[in-house]
Amino acid sequence: MAILCLQKRGPYGRWICLVLVVLFLSQLFVAIRPTVLMSYQAAIITDAHNSFLQRQDGSRSHLYDRNTTDPELINYVRKNFIEYFQNDPYNLTTPWKEHPTREQSKQIDHFLHQKTNGTFIDIGANDGEQDSVTLFFERWRNWTGLLVEPNPSKYDTIKQKHRRSFTMNACVKTNKNESEMWFSKNKKIPCFWMDTILYALNKNEIDLLNIDVSGKEMDILRSVAHDKFFIRVITVEFAIDILPELQSIFGYMDKRGYVAIHQYVNQGIQKTDVMFVNKRAMNSPA
Repeated sequence: MAILCLQKRGPYGRWICLVLVVLFLSQLFVAIRPTVLMSYQAAIITDAHNSFLQRQDGSRSHLYDRNTTDPELINYVRKNFIEYFQNDPYNLTTPWKEHPTREQSKQIDHFLHQKTNGTFIDIGANDGEQDSVTLFFERWRNWTGLLVEPNPSKYDTIKQKHRRSFTMNACVKTNKNESEMWFSKNKKIPCFWMDTILYALNKNEIDLLNIDVSGKEMDILRSVAHDKFFIRVITVEFAIDILPELQSIFGYMDKRGYVAIHQYVNQGIQKTDVMFVNKRAMNSPA
């Protein structure tokens, strides 16, 4: 295009053509900037992951061996694994859907009396939109929180949705030997205890914890230090074959201060959603 401009006859023709070239290049930069920025951010996070995992194999004691409340570990997670969100417009596939879930967000909203400016943690956030329990509160109640998703592909999709919450490409640790999760031959994702994640967020009180982890729900529930953190509502998606065990699960949660107030069974997708509320929040939900 620049060569064609130089071939234009007369100074005015060349000037006009050059202006058009500049405008074209500026629009091209605007179009590719988000992709470049996202790739750059992804590279930073990948480097942090690789550095973290490589250091596990070192001779010296790694941060992983330390207590979940160790300040250095907490600071390391905060700086290297929790990504801050940008105030870009939402990029949703179905923006007209107010409640993308199977009733959970409606029930939570009712229990919390339409609470605004709340806080959530979404474990197993999927793509950040489909069946998201937390998206309604972020969009319509001005909540924010943390979206935790270990699957790298789904995590990239979350970033493209422009959610107004922090994100974390990691898994929740449920036993001391679970240091990472493999997603491909060369891709390891680190795992952290819930305690560490909550401390990294500087939170000891949250309004909603959503868990959707395809089989590890009880392991995650057991990993939460319920005596250290105040969580108003916990929602869990179980496989439908766990129905015979629900009474024992209810008993376990009851001993930790929670009561199940809503259960929704979906035979079509073989899932059952359970909403637990903190007994201390029963009289003053918000």
